[in-house]
Parts: sequence; structure tokens; C-alpha cells
Amino acid sequence: MTFIVPPPRARRVDDAEAAAALLLEELSIRLMEEGSSAGGHPPPTSCSDHALRYFIRGFTTIVSLVMVAWLIYARYTTDDSELHDPAKLSFLIVLSLSLAAFGFCSTSETELQRLLD
Repeated sequence: MTFIVPPPRARRVDDAEAAAALLLEELSIRLMEEGSSAGGHPPPTSCSDHALRYFIRGFTTIVSLVMVAWLIYARYTTDDSELHDPAKLSFLIVLSLSLAAFGFCSTSETELQRLLD
């Protein structure tokens, strides 16, 4: 059975460049032991990040649909001339639906996050 002995941590180094190289080597060994690399993947996101992302998506979608329902309701119950104009009403509906699109775009996941999950 072979044992791997780590290099001694208390090496005496006289040169500053050699000290920096030794520190970098020890850091890379430590990162290798921990299973991560210096230029590797970001740490996985926590459960609270996922929950916040889903809450924001759901909230913006519900608010957007409530706004559309209110616009349609207000068209048939009020005498507001802006709501009876089809072009203005369609613009207001598209504007209110853009809130849901903004909620999804602002909380989008990258391909790397999808692979890690």
C-alpha cells in the first residue's frame, strides 16, 4: 500500500518569487484535493436562489394576467375613450404582457446552471 505524503508546509524560502511559486503550488494542490479548480465552474446555486427565481417568474406572470383581465373588464364597464379604441387597448395589453416577459428574461438560467441542476 502506497501513501501519498503531502509536501511539508513549513519550507524555508529565501526568494520572493520562489515563495510565490510555492504558495501557488500549495494552493493548486489544496484546490485539487477539494475537488475544484481555479478556473472551473461556479459553485451551484442554493435552493433559495431557485425559489426566488420561481417566485419572481410566477409573480410577474400573475400580475401581468391580472392587468390584462382588468383592461378587458374596464373596457366593458367604463366609458373611458382610451379603452374603447382597439389600437390603444391592444397596445396596453401588449405592454402589460411584457411584464411577464421581463420577469422571465430577468431570471433566466444559463446553460451551465441547467447542467448543474
